[in-house]
Amino acid sequence: MRYVSKLKLIIFVVSFALLTSQAFANLKADIYSKLDCCPCDKSFEECDCHKAKEMKAYIEAFLDVGLNEEEILVQVAKKY
Repeated sequence: MRYVSKLKLIIFVVSFALLTSQAFANLKADIYSKLDCCPCDKSFEECDCHKAKEMKAYIEAFLDVGLNEEEILVQVAKKY
């Protein structure tokens, strides 16, 4: 019986981690799609200039602490 309980717990944890990482990736893509950082022809997600790298690190820090899209965009607008 213990084996079945442990197996269920492991399956739950792995499933939760996969769903959470997918949600994180989708939120990041949504935020990136709304931003521009420089006049190059690349999208913000593809841009690798200094400013884009700085902004991406700033955004990912807010994602790590659990801010939602609107809160992150407000913080980015205040700083940049």
